[in-house]
Amino acid sequence: VANWPKIWVAIWNHPDSQLIAVQQRTQAFQKPVAAVRLLMKSLEDPLSRHQLVSATEPLFEEQVFWDLVEKHKGKIRKVEFELITPN
Repeated sequence: VANWPKIWVAIWNHPDSQLIAVQQRTQAFQKPVAAVRLLMKSLEDPLSRHQLVSATEPLFEEQVFWDLVEKHKGKIRKVEFELITPN
């Protein structure tokens, strides 16, 4: 459809790091995570034929993190990060 809303999706597939970047465009999807779920669902069958699975975990934008820290300045006592590396 000529006027169907589109989004850009970029995939970085490297042995050390696999990332998916999704354009935030509310005309296509209310939240970018919806596009990621759709992409992951479409990959389930082809990956399962090779005994593979995919999992996603959203990353926060750096500025969003620091805005949150600034908003709660003086109240934060501890921050923990859990780093998950790909297989």
